[in-house]
Amino acid sequence: MIPLNLILTALTNFLVAMAFIFCAGVVIKRNRLSTFFSLSFIILSIGFFLAGIAHGFYEYLGLPKTQIEIWLVQSSWTLSIIGIVFFIYVLLKFYKLKYLPYFMCFIVVFMGINTFFAVKNLDFLYIIIAYIPLVISILFFGIKNFRQKSAKYLLLGIIVTILGSIIQAANLNLFFPLDYNGVYHIFIFISAFAFLGWGLGLKKNKFF
Repeated sequence: MIPLNLILTALTNFLVAMAFIFCAGVVIKRNRLSTFFSLSFIILSIGFFLAGIAHGFYEYLGLPKTQIEIWLVQSSWTLSIIGIVFFIYVLLKFYKLKYLPYFMCFIVVFMGINTFFAVKNLDFLYIIIAYIPLVISILFFGIKNFRQKSAKYLLLGIIVTILGSIIQAANLNLFFPLDYNGVYHIFIFISAFAFLGWGLGLKKNKFF
């Protein structure tokens, strides 16, 4: 019999994927932000969906680990990082960061290197390390613009993401029947709507 916590991990992957698709749909319908912002949600959704397939149809059904499962995991992690890069670009562009192209080049290289080692070694810790530019960017601009309501959503989203990442990295099983992966997904589910709240608080911009 498949353990309940393992089934819930796969299901929460799909839950997060649906949340990101919903957020992308809201952004597109409201027409408040650019393609990059909606694309970040769409790409993240695909990443979590692929992870759910890997968990649900391979690992948790007891099927032998195959190259297909490994590719699914590697693809889901890679797409998640690409989605985060798009989000960082929108964030830095909106707050008019000087020398944006240079910062983006550094971010792409840094996150690309970590993603390479993550998919090569199948170690999610590298993906968590790749979050560092996102964390620094959000904390800096969120605190700097704290008086804005949208900035509070931004900070809420990253705080929730950090907490979820700590629980997953430490393999803490604190909330039965969810294991640390399932809890991480729930935290990301919450942060998705927090980041959506930030986006909907921005004025319409066509340049990104």
